[in-house]
Amino acid sequence: MVSVDALDSVLPQADFVVLATPLTKDTHRLLDARRIGLMKRGAGFFNIGRGGSVDHDALAKALRSGALSGALVDVFDPEPLPANSPLWHADNLLLTPHVTSDDPDEYLPKTFDLVFENVRRQRASQGAPVPEGGALAPRGELGGIAPPEAGGASAPPAALP
Repeated sequence: MVSVDALDSVLPQADFVVLATPLTKDTHRLLDARRIGLMKRGAGFFNIGRGGSVDHDALAKALRSGALSGALVDVFDPEPLPANSPLWHADNLLLTPHVTSDDPDEYLPKTFDLVFENVRRQRASQGAPVPEGGALAPRGELGGIAPPEAGGASAPPAALP
């Protein structure tokens, strides 16, 4: 864990940056274009906190340019993600719905099953080796969220019972 005051000094060294902050006046656009520019070339990024903590335009630009090797985002600003968001077409970005719970016995295992199945489907649609069985996801589907032009919705392809 790193304090906001130390963030600028560690971003250039980090192979992966995981943002899991609440949205406050101090964390609004915490990872802006300047800080994304400080990140180590080829680093990976995960935002599992709040969408308002990241400049999504700057994130998409860093992914397109190859400055970042990839990202996983499950929170957006605004939610649901608008059809014109650059995130829909960003390279090496996995978009997933923001689904969290404090139910480790029932909800979390089912959610993890959905996430792993969606990753398997995505890998299969890109020609990557996958375990046998199961249908492929429609082209363009990422982590259960398809781009609006593909008729996407902000929900996993399978529902939790």
